[in-house]
Amino acid sequence: MGQTATEESSTQEILEKLPSPREVVSKGGVDAENMAGVVHPEVALWEGEQYYRTVFEQCALGIALTELSGKYLQVNQSFCNFFGYETTDLLQKTFQELTHADDIAESQVQIKRMLAGEIPTFTLEKRFICKSNQVKWANVTVSLVRDAANHPRHLITVIEDISDRKRAEAELRRQAQQQKALNRVIQAIRNSLDLPTIFSTVVAETGAFLKVDQVYLVQYLPDQKRWSPVAEYLPHPAAPHLKPGLFQPEGSLVDRLKKLEVVQINNVSSIRNECQDCLNTPLAGAYLIAPLSVGAGLWGSLILVNPQPTLDWQDYQIELVQTVADQLAIAIQQSLLYEQVQAKNQELRNIALLDGLTQIPNRRCFDDTLLQEWNRLLREGRPLSLILCDIDYFKRYNDTYGHPKGDKCLQQIAQSLMNASRRPADLVARYGGEEFGVILPNTNGEGAMQVAEFIRNTVKQLCIPNPKSDVGEYVTVSLGIASTTPNNSSSPQGLLQVADLALYQAKQNGRDQIYIHH
Repeated sequence: MGQTATEESSTQEILEKLPSPREVVSKGGVDAENMAGVVHPEVALWEGEQYYRTVFEQCALGIALTELSGKYLQVNQSFCNFFGYETTDLLQKTFQELTHADDIAESQVQIKRMLAGEIPTFTLEKRFICKSNQVKWANVTVSLVRDAANHPRHLITVIEDISDRKRAEAELRRQAQQQKALNRVIQAIRNSLDLPTIFSTVVAETGAFLKVDQVYLVQYLPDQKRWSPVAEYLPHPAAPHLKPGLFQPEGSLVDRLKKLEVVQINNVSSIRNECQDCLNTPLAGAYLIAPLSVGAGLWGSLILVNPQPTLDWQDYQIELVQTVADQLAIAIQQSLLYEQVQAKNQELRNIALLDGLTQIPNRRCFDDTLLQEWNRLLREGRPLSLILCDIDYFKRYNDTYGHPKGDKCLQQIAQSLMNASRRPADLVARYGGEEFGVILPNTNGEGAMQVAEFIRNTVKQLCIPNPKSDVGEYVTVSLGIASTTPNNSSSPQGLLQVADLALYQAKQNGRDQIYIHH
């Protein structure tokens, strides 16, 4: 393989003139027994040359002989096949020209080590730029050839095409990453029932994994004839923000989404008539739109945008977006159901804590609130006051006008007490029968007296007739007040008892008055 054409021709002529070993033996020129297994040196040289040339040309691995500079001197057919070039084209190139830019530095480091005598050979997995800029992977082994004086002369490169294996590995990595990203999305969905949190997580994870410039989540509002953006992922500050009304509610695009079809759009001019002025910049790029079906209808869509209008969306991208959209639709459905359940539970709680007749908090709510406020004000060291209010001679009122009128009277007084309670923390409740209770956090005895007096005057101003009353012609109330700063030696039950004693004293003093227990 290393001979010149002249040397090769000379060798061939010599070999043609030389008798074969069998001829020598048959002519008896040499003792046949002594010649057994012996081959003429010229024959051995020629046969070795032919053998190694055949191996070089027919080897399935790509083999190349290069100068130390990287220029190709000889290449076999497999080497040419790998790069897609003819032999003459390859001999005009260098090893560095065909090596991927990201892999050149590592190769140069290893060649320097080899030339320095640190290593006799090295093997790397490298990328090469083949014909038509096709990138291929190869397992590359480079060995150094030295001359008789042990000086570096040439490099022998052997390459094995591993592109299929690398593609398979890349696909496995992509699938693993996709599953990991999908798991993060699903986990985020399962860990929260808060839709804004779910929406922001979904668009961010989807956009980051698929490496797209824009991801939008929009809700379909057919009654308002518009689409409403609810979340967006815009890694680049210059990306356009969606405005309400991305697509009109009628048209071929929406019809396809209603059929739960994932829509790919590489030419936005085809749907321009269906678009409104929804972006801060003109519509452009390739769109991938996945519908979100909740219940029996179209809830909205997940939209991916790539600025390259000619982009063909990959199957794995479409599959991932479909899966994310399905999971998101389930999350929306669960969240809506949760909201309905919460609303129903709140309704039931309200029913459980409201007095059915007066529609103000009942005794249960009064007791729970008193305990909560007591514990809070115990920690803060601030005052708490109670007012117990009783309608004077209410039994006589019922006997005179009947229970329906009595119920109406209770409702009017309950509303008067609610109007007297001007702070959010104050609570007015029906304590029982014709009695009402008022809880006044952060209020001392003087403040409670002002509230009680306001209640007493407000009730009198209702002018509800009560001719059987011994204190006047209209319905009146008596009020008892207890006030304290909660401490560990007292209790809310004790405060309630004191307020009850004060109410009793107000009645004993003639009714239609206030008594505060000091």
